[in-house]
Amino acid sequence: MLLTARAMRRVAATFLTTLAFLGGMPEANATPRPEPDQCYLKTAPPTSAQWASRIPANAPALVLQHASMSGRSFDVEGSALRSKGREDVPLEIRSDDRLDGAILIVPKASLTERADYELSLDISCPSADPGFVATEAAASFRAWDIVALPTQSGMATAELAGDPNVHSYVSSLIHLTPSPELRAYLATTMFELSTDGKKLAIVSYGERYWAGASIDATVDLSVSPRADAWSQRTNVSPCAAADVGKIVTKSVSVQPHVAGAEHDPDPVILDVPLDCRPPRPAQEEPEGPNVRPESPPRAASADTSGCGLGGARSDRDQVLVAFGCVAAVCAVARRRRRDL
Repeated sequence: MLLTARAMRRVAATFLTTLAFLGGMPEANATPRPEPDQCYLKTAPPTSAQWASRIPANAPALVLQHASMSGRSFDVEGSALRSKGREDVPLEIRSDDRLDGAILIVPKASLTERADYELSLDISCPSADPGFVATEAAASFRAWDIVALPTQSGMATAELAGDPNVHSYVSSLIHLTPSPELRAYLATTMFELSTDGKKLAIVSYGERYWAGASIDATVDLSVSPRADAWSQRTNVSPCAAADVGKIVTKSVSVQPHVAGAEHDPDPVILDVPLDCRPPRPAQEEPEGPNVRPESPPRAASADTSGCGLGGARSDRDQVLVAFGCVAAVCAVARRRRRDL
């Protein structure tokens, strides 16, 4: 029995929707979903629900900063630093001259060693949508022993973080073993990586605290050959025009900066390998002997109910799946018509 016009329209809609989902054709009148226009902020020292971060009781400053590169401007309307059973610590709020958009929160009185503190901030975002204008930020931390500000950064090694014959892009990874003084300040420390007078990467305040706070742990810092690598925050590539197509070695400076400190520790300068070759196209087979094979396509889901779309499929397979789904819809419609 033939389908009604209404049923045929439903089948056609299902077919088009399925193809759009599989990437076979764009969905009609599709528009990108706008990102929320609001303040994405984080504090240094960082806050965790499981662990309390530590800073020396004589730390020069705390920090409020953007959680990403494209943060909106914000203002601190109110602030408080409290410890149970003690008077509030007076604070001074001022802009930071090392990290764009960051604000320093400077205690105007000494913190008590081995005491727990709560920082609370009232923030306004004048450039955000009205629904996201006001917000709050908070941080919990413990003031630890007094530690002199670091004068030495530590020691570092570098390597390529991946197999250049397999991955499209291979970043360089720097393993920094901080000096004892710098390790004590990691919760409020940022890092700048540079070469040939160019700033390659910026790691925001406290971003490497959880990985490097424990004794003997290394602080890992990456450098990508791609100028648009979001994690670098600089839009600068370490590869010069003469380096393209090669794996080269360059001298890279790792400069830590403790929030609010007047002087920085000596930088670590080391040779870093950089893969400046163009990305390998996805369909190109890797060259050279003993190269790892590409990962096999993921197996389809074991669930056979309905029209499962598991695993990697070719364009032909995707179209067949789409027609299979349409056929299943048509069969169901025919049965229902016979039962009427």
